[in-house]
Amino acid sequence: MVVAWLILRSHVILLGLLNALSWVLIALGFVVWRKSRPLSDGIDAISFDYLPDKPWNGHGWALPKEDRQGSPPNVFSLPPGAPVARGLRVKPTGWYALDYDIVGSAQGCRRLKFDAKFASDARLYVLVEVTSKDRHSVSRAVWLQFYPTAFDEKPRSDATGSEWVLSITGKPLGSGWESYDVSLAEQVQRAVGSQDLTYKQTQRVRLRGTLSVLPIKLSR
Repeated sequence: MVVAWLILRSHVILLGLLNALSWVLIALGFVVWRKSRPLSDGIDAISFDYLPDKPWNGHGWALPKEDRQGSPPNVFSLPPGAPVARGLRVKPTGWYALDYDIVGSAQGCRRLKFDAKFASDARLYVLVEVTSKDRHSVSRAVWLQFYPTAFDEKPRSDATGSEWVLSITGKPLGSGWESYDVSLAEQVQRAVGSQDLTYKQTQRVRLRGTLSVLPIKLSR
C-alpha cells in the first residue's frame, strides 16, 4: 500500500510539474509573438532603442560615400520635452547623409508615419522603385526628397528626373514637433504620375540636416 501510494503521489507531482511547465512555455511563446509580430497597422518600424550608441554601429544605418566630402554628425537621444522618451536627434558637423536600407516585407509598405522636429535644412529622403502601370515594361529607382512646409508646393525634379523634391505638411504637436503621415503612392503620383508610372516598393530611407525624429513606422 505504501509503495502504491508513493507511486501515485509521484505521478501527481509529475503531472503538476508538467502542467506548470506548459504554462511557462505558453507565456514565453506569447512574449516572443508580441515582440516579433508586425505593428498593428504596419509592417515594420525603424526604431532608436539602441541610443546613445551610434546608429551606424550595427543598427541598420550607414554613412554612404558621396562625391561631396562630409563628416559624421553628432547624434543624441531626445532631450526632455519630446513627445516620447526615445528618439533620434541629429546635429550636423558638416555635410552628411544617414541611410537605412529597407528589406523583406517592409519594402511593400505604402505609408511612412512619424513624429519629427525639422530645422530649415532638414530633409527626409525615400528611395522608391516605380513601375509602369502594367508592372512590366518600365521599372526604375527614384529618390523622393521631402521637406516640411505649411502648405503644399509644386513638385520639382533634378535635371535627370531621378530625384524629386516634394513638400509635406504635418499636424502640429507643439514645441516645433509635427506628426506626419506620408502616402508613398500619392507622392509618387505627384512626382511621376504624368509619366504613367506608379509606386512599387521602398528601398531606402535617408536623413540629412538638423532634426529630431521618433520611430518611423512603415505602414500598409
